[in-house]
Amino acid sequence: MDKKIWLLSTVIAATALTACSGDDNDSNGGTPSTGGDESKTPAEILADLNVTAPETYAFASKLANGSSVSYSGQTARQVLISDLADAVGALQVASAETADDIEEDLQFFIKGDDIDTTEHGFTLDGETVIPGPTYADISSGKNLIGKIAGGYLLENNTTAGEATRWANANGEFGASGRFYGWEDASATINRPIDLLNLFVRRAAEGSEGNGFAINGGAIDVDVAYLDKYGRDYKQLVQKFALGAVAFSQGTSDYLSPRFEFENVYESGDKYTTAEHHWDEGFGYFGAARNYSRYTDDEIAGKGGRDGWAKGYNDFDTSDGGIDLGSEINLANSTNCAKRDRGATDATNFTKEVFDAFLAGRAILSEAASRATLIDTDAANNGAIALTTAELAALNELSEIASVTWEKCVAATVVHYINDVTGDMDNFDNGQYADLANFTDLAKHWSEMKGFALGLQFNRYSPFNENAASVDKLEEILALMGDAPVLADGKQIEAQVGVDAYKTDLLKARSMLQDAYEFSQANVENW
Repeated sequence: MDKKIWLLSTVIAATALTACSGDDNDSNGGTPSTGGDESKTPAEILADLNVTAPETYAFASKLANGSSVSYSGQTARQVLISDLADAVGALQVASAETADDIEEDLQFFIKGDDIDTTEHGFTLDGETVIPGPTYADISSGKNLIGKIAGGYLLENNTTAGEATRWANANGEFGASGRFYGWEDASATINRPIDLLNLFVRRAAEGSEGNGFAINGGAIDVDVAYLDKYGRDYKQLVQKFALGAVAFSQGTSDYLSPRFEFENVYESGDKYTTAEHHWDEGFGYFGAARNYSRYTDDEIAGKGGRDGWAKGYNDFDTSDGGIDLGSEINLANSTNCAKRDRGATDATNFTKEVFDAFLAGRAILSEAASRATLIDTDAANNGAIALTTAELAALNELSEIASVTWEKCVAATVVHYINDVTGDMDNFDNGQYADLANFTDLAKHWSEMKGFALGLQFNRYSPFNENAASVDKLEEILALMGDAPVLADGKQIEAQVGVDAYKTDLLKARSMLQDAYEFSQANVENW
């Protein structure tokens, strides 16, 4: 059996919905703001333009019959991220394969070699999932390496991919960007792809190995994707990829200021370039197209109405299944609902972010009625430019969507800071209370750190406003470290102390609270 097929067959029972949306398994330089009182709401922005947005993300084409909404490539990458995490989670210790072979198997999801003919691993209990069964049925030729922030190096030492999608020390995006937040001296980490590759390598080494013991040898840990320093590579892989690929692309590429001369279309397309780019940002957010009709519990997969309670809804019963691209809430879209439902002081991240996505797309849909066929020989590609008012509105809505999306991620980091400190409270005289105490610590710390690393990739972020704000995020990541402090007080090989580390995490939490204007009650209780 082909190794890639074998690897996928071992994880096919673990659904991507669970990997991205379970509450215990969370999956967020411009001139940023944090949505202060002076900002207009999406509804007010639309009213100024006399434009009306639909209730759902549904936009008929102004160029041909049918829908103008298209983001299948983004859906494919959501599935790739989830399947990569599931593949890491399926690894077993004492594998007959070498670490090199296991790493090669896992790199399949990152590099996408032979991806089109391979079956994706997304399943839902009792449901037919479409498109499928192959990745090409979703979208052909997709991978993760080509869309990760900072790009990657070719053999001739030139850069490829998204080499401008990262910020420099002043929070300015471009080729001079830098990656920070992981200080492990045992590896060379210059770009986000280096860290993703390191996580995959460490998981492969864990599978080749025989596990380890805790509590002085009294408790065996035979989980391949955990290491003795308290790191969970399944969680690190997934959460970091969601930030470095999906969040980065969504906010700093497709929602960045770029629409002035994009009100054009190619022959045969049902959408303008601007409409398609906005859709791609929405696809990376991961919401179902009828997101506004769900309750927070339903988006989070924590109960609700029949047909809604598991985070998906078959609103188009004519297509023969649950559509990956339109009928399931994936990735960071679920984090917004989880934090809304867990807020002591009410938040409405789900409404704020979805209203911004709907409003921006409605403006572009209206503008599409005056779009022109693309002419590569003409200045500005022959476009009838968007009006000054439309551009201003789109830029404001891009910022609202991006910053609210980031708030969902940042609030999730706060949630896991609280979980980690709670896990540490369960230590018993320098020992773990039980195996679950250790595995919970590793899982929660890795989700905290994985999500936090992604906060640097949004050009609208309050942490990319200037050099001082960049320094603050760098300090937050340093306070978290490259591993948790364990029951014996050690962080990797350094004696740090449990109480000192709790103090560091609470300082990081306070800095996040200040940056995003979260209430004290929420940061204490998320």
